Amino acid sequence: MKAVLQYRASPGLQRRIAALDVDTVVVDETDTDAFLRAVHDAEVLLHVLEPVTAAVIDAAPRLRLIQKIGIGVNTIDLDAARRRGIAVCDMPGTNTQAVAEMTLLLMLATLRRVAQLDGLTRAGRGWSIEPGMADDLGELAGRTVGLVGFGGGRAALGADIAGDRCHGNLHQPARRRGLADPLRAVLRNAAARRRALTASASGDGDGTDHWFGCPRRDEARQHSDQHSAGTSRR
Repeated sequence: MKAVLQYRASPGLQRRIAALDVDTVVVDETDTDAFLRAVHDAEVLLHVLEPVTAAVIDAAPRLRLIQKIGIGVNTIDLDAARRRGIAVCDMPGTNTQAVAEMTLLLMLATLRRVAQLDGLTRAGRGWSIEPGMADDLGELAGRTVGLVGFGGGRAALGADIAGDRCHGNLHQPARRRGLADPLRAVLRNAAARRRALTASASGDGDGTDHWFGCPRRDEARQHSDQHSAGTSRR
């Protein structure tokens, strides 16, 4: 059996793959020609982010399985795979902890202005901040945290938030029915408390990306103590 991983793998990951008892070819995701040559006689495609289109599936006549390394199959042409009888699988929960930790990182970085202070430090100005910036700094404890459109990270991130004694405000997307502007509802709730808001969205293809469009961010900016952060990798 031959498997193909289309990914810019690190040297360490390549060594771990080479030690497996499976003939696995690793192809850089930027090298389309090499990928099409490799997948031609492959039975398994290990898919990360590059879209698996109908053309890709047609180029792999022996393909039997498309295994998503992660969650969400929105980047795979499911109809094309179904017509060929190719199984499609993902790995629910495999990046739950990573998403939870990244979301918490963005919350803390926003409240502590880490990116801005890093720029000042690199410019040789150290931590000499403008007096007005100090009013924007703060702690996560005691804040209102709105969690919008996230998946398996609920328990992991919820535990971290509870540990910081924060108020949680959760809106989970409805996948099979309409949900009228859930981010607006979270903003309204947080505005009533006049505390910081951090909204997170996972990259699992749940259709929540558009919630972080400019109109929504502009609404958040109406209150200087409200912030939004997205963790969707797209």
